[in-house]
Amino acid sequence: MFLFLLPLCFVLLQSIHADRTAYLAFKIVSPKITNRVISLHESAKTTHHSRSGIYVPNREEISSFFVDSNSFEMRLIDFNYDENEHEELIDGLLSNLTQIFCPTFPRKIPFDNFETFTTTNGAVGIQGRFQTNDPQFYNDLFRVLNLNGFIVLPSDRIQSDSIGFVVIKPNSLLRNLNHYTKAVTPTESAKELIQKPLLASAYVNKLHMCVEGADHKCVSLKSVKIERC
Repeated sequence: MFLFLLPLCFVLLQSIHADRTAYLAFKIVSPKITNRVISLHESAKTTHHSRSGIYVPNREEISSFFVDSNSFEMRLIDFNYDENEHEELIDGLLSNLTQIFCPTFPRKIPFDNFETFTTTNGAVGIQGRFQTNDPQFYNDLFRVLNLNGFIVLPSDRIQSDSIGFVVIKPNSLLRNLNHYTKAVTPTESAKELIQKPLLASAYVNKLHMCVEGADHKCVSLKSVKIERC
């Protein structure tokens, strides 16, 4: 009776699967940064204070909000990705993009303080001193993506005036935890870690084109090594 609907369902499912959000990213590898983030994660598992008193949150529940300490990435720009339309364009896109990065990369990116990024739900992050004040850099990214057939998407993952990466997902340490309705504040040790200066850097020599996989991790569709020009 409903067999005539099967082809339509297949087309719809195929369309939903094909049309995704992709993004450009640097993967960040730094033992010093990893150790600091692990310490911050551990401090978040300890006793928290709420307006109604003190409670010890479920460690498993809190841990589900943590970004994997082996999966740090600097997400640079989001854009529309259709597997059927764009797969053959990736090589050309990455080749053109390297021309934007090659004057200043490969190099080390320094990172300093944790801060709360201005995202929809809020999240604790680390800020890196990668971004130049020159707006032309992002104008060039927009231009190359558009010329290669990709539509840039708005993103509030990171403030427009800073570049960095999130280490604790939204609705976690500085926000309500799942079903808790009372305001939750971080422990003193967590506050100290967030405020304590971090002097660390990560060497970057590769640009990744990613789609989001499980737990918001980058599934790299392809990457390209950046060489000085």
